[in-house]
Amino acid sequence: MSVYAAAQSASTIPEKSIAVLSFENRSEEKANAYFADGIQDEILTRLSKIADLKVISRTSTQHYKGAPENLPEIARQLGVAHILEGSVQKSGDDRARAAFQRREPRDLPLG
Repeated sequence: MSVYAAAQSASTIPEKSIAVLSFENRSEEKANAYFADGIQDEILTRLSKIADLKVISRTSTQHYKGAPENLPEIARQLGVAHILEGSVQKSGDDRARAAFQRREPRDLPLG
């Protein structure tokens, strides 16, 4: 893709747009993957209530599960200006830890 084409396509991406990638399950029990999926669903539900925000569906981001190494390319393919990624860890019945990071892929080096 030429620099001109890249600049042109970047200008058509709405600034108020986000994709929430699948969260990494860091729980000792891999069966707790449902917990990571539930956190992603809850965040998507809440973000979708913001009127001016374009939110990419979970179905569209599932393709990138476990492989978010090239965030600028993923953002371009999904047509978003921001990506939320993170991890969750559940230990026992009453403890959980979550870490999230909002990234602006246009500021990252191409992968």
